[in-house]
Formats: sequence, C-alpha cells, structure tokens
Amino acid sequence: MKISAIAKKYDGIIKLTSREEIEIQGINLDDVEDIVADCDDLPLMNGTEGPLVRSLMSCPGKERCLLGLINTGEIAEKIEEKYADKPANYKFKIGITGCPNKCLFVSTTDFGIYGIKTPETNDNCNGCGRCEDVCKINAIEITGYNAITNYDLCISCGKCIHACPNNAKDTKFKGYCLSIGGKGGRETVLGHEMFVENEDEIYETLDDVFEVYNKFAQNPQRERLATTIKRMGHLNFFSEVEKVKLSKK
Repeated sequence: MKISAIAKKYDGIIKLTSREEIEIQGINLDDVEDIVADCDDLPLMNGTEGPLVRSLMSCPGKERCLLGLINTGEIAEKIEEKYADKPANYKFKIGITGCPNKCLFVSTTDFGIYGIKTPETNDNCNGCGRCEDVCKINAIEITGYNAITNYDLCISCGKCIHACPNNAKDTKFKGYCLSIGGKGGRETVLGHEMFVENEDEIYETLDDVFEVYNKFAQNPQRERLATTIKRMGHLNFFSEVEKVKLSKK
C-alpha cells in the first residue's frame, strides 16, 4: 500500500520485474532522491544493477511444492549472504529451482541450480504400470513384470519413485544439477550441466566459476559468462575451474 501511495504521489507506474523486484516507472528524474527518501522507512532493499551479481531467483522448493526435491530457500539464503551485489565483469544471474521442471528457466542463467532424483527399478516391481502412468516424458516402459527406464529420456524428476505403490523404485542418484554459463535475452544460450551430490559442492563450484570468469572475462559490462566460455572454449574454461578447485585443496 505504501509503495502504491508513493507511486501515485509522483505519477509513477509500478512494475514487478522478472526477478521479483519492484520498479516505479514513468517518474521525473528530479524526483528520484525524494522517492528514495520516502522509501527509507520501508522494509525494502535497493535493487541490483550494473556489473555485479543480480537479485537471486528461487522457486518455493520442497518446503512448499509437491514436486520439489531440494530446499531452495535455504540454499538461496546462503548464496545471497555471500554474493549479494558482489562485483563481476558484467551482470551475473543465479537461479534455483526444486526440480527438473526448471520453472525459473535456470538453464539460461549464469549459474543455475536444480534438484534431481534418478530412479532404479528393484526386484519388488510387479509391472503394475503406475510409474509409467506418472512419467510425463514417456521414459518408462513396462516389459512383463518389470519397469524399464530409458535414461536417455529420463530427466530425474523422481515422480516415479514417489508414486510406486510397491517400493520398487530405488534412488540411483540424488543431488543437484548445476547449469553454468546460460544466458537469455537477444541470444539464448543453454548452460553446461554438471552434477554434484552434496550441497557444499554447489558453493565450491560457484566460487570457482565466479573466480575464473572474472579472471578471464574481457570487455567490462559487455561480456557475460556465456561469452567468456564460448571465447575460451568450454574445455579450456572448465579446465581453469578445475585448476582453481585443486589449488584450494
């Protein structure tokens, strides 16, 4: 209500950005300082702009979504504590989703994170077909009394594990998929995927990627991580990331 009143006072228009930030548009530039002063007593933080880590995006995660596999809020808080407004060669976007649905398009952020849970059929399977029914991408086929998973199609959402009425689905792999070097906008680039098993590896990898990016990036405020990886070649870039990782051991 207070934001609405402030916008009305200065003939502005409120907009919610894709990163869930509030903008007051259409104002007179001479009124900016007065508007900032009027917002001082509100529980808000200044938005991010320029060559630094932008406001982090996170879906509700397993705490509030039936499909969520990871606690996105907890991970987001830890990253935000260290990386909020941290300087970079250019804007650096981080996104977190609880499952492979990737509702926040984490594959097109500089550093995306989502939870994964890969199934494996055990001897309890009787071929009931429940797992096949819930699989949205047709990655499961029932053959006799056994459910066969096509891992070339499986996205590791874990739905079949949770739906199985016979405890016939074990977890083959559980962890996180990191999407590194994605970019949206004029040129859409999908990030390079990396799988890690524990939460600490997320933060370690983010630290290493961020360090290598800022070391080798060119054209300040022009070159995103995706461009740095493309210019260096992804093998060379991730080789440098591995060197940084080993140097810290």
